[in-house]
Amino acid sequence: MKRTTKESFSHFISDFFPSLSEREKKEMNERFYRMIPVREETVQRWVLGKNFPKGEELLRLRFFLISLGYEIVELEDCPEEIFVVGKLVAFDLVSLETATEKLGCPDTSELLRYLNGYRNPSKNKLNSFKEFLLDEKEAIDALIPFDALKDVEKKNVAENPSFGGVPDAHILEKSLDAIVSLCEALRPALEHLHSGDAETREKFRERIKFFAVSNAVYGFAGLLNDLCSEKSMEVGNAKKN
Repeated sequence: MKRTTKESFSHFISDFFPSLSEREKKEMNERFYRMIPVREETVQRWVLGKNFPKGEELLRLRFFLISLGYEIVELEDCPEEIFVVGKLVAFDLVSLETATEKLGCPDTSELLRYLNGYRNPSKNKLNSFKEFLLDEKEAIDALIPFDALKDVEKKNVAENPSFGGVPDAHILEKSLDAIVSLCEALRPALEHLHSGDAETREKFRERIKFFAVSNAVYGFAGLLNDLCSEKSMEVGNAKKN
């Protein structure tokens, strides 16, 4: 479901976040403040509707929500090239100042107007964004795994969050479908990373740390391995008998 930034943030605060376990809440909190380095009092004012972020804080909030699967209405018609540059800035893969200088914008405020969807680019300016992205291929490659995760979360988390407790048969079936979708989505990205050099793989590990989900990633891999090993043992025992 497409929502405005305010609607998405409200849903995150009132529905998504409360449904997390205590451990997940702690990890999500760390992820939020790492991506959007503001004071807790500032976020409380956002929650209470006393004000709302602007400029770079707004950009970072939007891409934080997008990383969870939310579809932000204000960026719906944003050209792909500008959307990707916004993502690179929001995820700290390219600094706002560097992007401003290389794109020939007079100041960061003007670039942010493009990135937040408030200003339509001319044909020449859009070409500048395209040329900029050609020079930032390495940074774009670092986004591949998280784009795959986002596509899965969009279907299984943001609109129908269900966490904690013992899942019933319906939720279990959806969980299995989600695991299959996740594996299918991640495999090309992981094969791409695996075929790269040691430096590329190290950068991926650093990106995992940035999202504060390294334990979740390794835990998921371990659980999946245990389940597959358990099934292999069952098949092996059946053959012996």
